[in-house]
Amino acid sequence: MEAVDLLVLDDDLDMRTFNAHAAAKAGLSCSLAADFESFKSRYSPSVGLVVLDLVMPDTDGIEVLRYLARLNANTGLIIITASGNSVLRTASELASAQGLRVVGVLAKPFVLNDFVSLLGRTVPNARESTVKANVDLNESELRRGLAAGEMDVYYQPKVSLRNRAFYAVETLVRWIRPGRDDVSPAVFVPFAESCGLIDELTQTVMRQSFAQCAAWNKAGLTVKLSINLSAYSLTELDLTDRIASLVVEHGIDPRQVIIEVTESWVMADLTTAMDILTRLRLKGFGLSLDDYGTGYSTLEQVNRIPFSEIKIDQSFIRSLVADHQAKLIVASTIELARSLDLTVVAEGVETQSVWTLLAEMGCDLAQGYLIAKPMPGPAIAEWSSGWAAAGSDHHRISNPLKN
Repeated sequence: MEAVDLLVLDDDLDMRTFNAHAAAKAGLSCSLAADFESFKSRYSPSVGLVVLDLVMPDTDGIEVLRYLARLNANTGLIIITASGNSVLRTASELASAQGLRVVGVLAKPFVLNDFVSLLGRTVPNARESTVKANVDLNESELRRGLAAGEMDVYYQPKVSLRNRAFYAVETLVRWIRPGRDDVSPAVFVPFAESCGLIDELTQTVMRQSFAQCAAWNKAGLTVKLSINLSAYSLTELDLTDRIASLVVEHGIDPRQVIIEVTESWVMADLTTAMDILTRLRLKGFGLSLDDYGTGYSTLEQVNRIPFSEIKIDQSFIRSLVADHQAKLIVASTIELARSLDLTVVAEGVETQSVWTLLAEMGCDLAQGYLIAKPMPGPAIAEWSSGWAAAGSDHHRISNPLKN
């Protein structure tokens, strides 16, 4: 089957025509399906992106999500509906909970140029991730990749919404296989967890990123470094000492390192979390609660852990302008976090309108494609200079290690 960039499932002829026109305007190949059976005959893992209308006469969109989940589909997914933002949000969360990769949601009616812009941002990434996911992976291949040094760390900047100052980077691991397809982290990270290699992968990421941080320090660029830790790594009580030893080995300040953990892990094993994370804070590390808003706990509950930062999940940020409920959730989270003396990070910032609204709400930091895509460590210094030169007020934060 010939690969296509975009597969649309919508029973409305006008909407299918609209989608085809948008795809053509974005320079993308497109296939159209009016019903579920037609969709199934056209779908393959090589499809870059699926646009799914939730309301269908024969099979509703939730059933289609169930079908894609059974296939373990890694295809990017844009969900659309005229049924309201609350339905969109719930469907998106359901899709994510089933392991599907939601890259956008749109409430009908929407403007052609907005849809074209969304396609332009998401299709290349969806295509790349889909191709990288379709690889054979086994434990020996992962061990070989780790031993051969094929894991590269990329860095995505976080900047101040108040004065545009470059504040931190988040580390993101990539598996680059010379002469072969690269492997998506959405594939190899869960696989590393399942076969017991996640600690080795985490050590690799930390060694690379700490060495890069030391190089930045030497060059006069002092920023914080955020590192995501898997729940599978956060079960050993000696973890704090191992991380602290690596920091000493590379000669960096622990106050430059922010450990990111997810809400679900913290609440699942609160006693272990309190032990490990409190010790990390005592040693000077920052602690970030990642993907806040996607779990079931409240900020008052997780206040039992000494977090210094929270990251509002990108599903709320991307719908911030159009979704009144998302706006209320983000605003209340920022207000509560401020009362708890926590730094607030918005991830998934992709438009100027979202940036402006977050700044008005008093959010501290922004991360997303509007600022920069993830990049290799050596490229950060050049990006930083360009970012500073482009801003009207680009003074560095007076003390980036204050938290």
